[in-house]
Amino acid sequence: MTRTHHVTHSYTAARIDRMRSLLAALKVRPLARDEIGAVLAVGPSGVRKYLVDLRGMYEVDTIVGEEFVRLAVGDEATRAFIEGLEKTAVARQGRKAPAIDPSRHIHIMRDDVHFPVRALRGIPAREPMMAHFYGMARAEVRA
Repeated sequence: MTRTHHVTHSYTAARIDRMRSLLAALKVRPLARDEIGAVLAVGPSGVRKYLVDLRGMYEVDTIVGEEFVRLAVGDEATRAFIEGLEKTAVARQGRKAPAIDPSRHIHIMRDDVHFPVRALRGIPAREPMMAHFYGMARAEVRA
């Protein structure tokens, strides 16, 4: 499988797209927090995170006990904000393939079931508690 290193990570690209859709919705009319959640398809904590990113660009109006978020900046400022997000979006980092020791082999029975295995890369050693229980610690001291 090849990986491209010049492509923005998919989560970052999706976040920028959501931010773009939120700004477009806020340009049309003020939105309540639950409406913002529906536009972004996120929960209340996600709405808070997006509003933290937009700090200084919106104002909160309270109408009949409900808070509405309205955009306080113009089109030029929103365009500059989105361009700034796209410029700071980092490209994917290349991953080094892990060094595989050819002398180590792991065989898993029932390999039709997905089971992630991580081979230990350290030097194999005895567990101190088990060595104590089975008398292996004394044998190592004598040797």
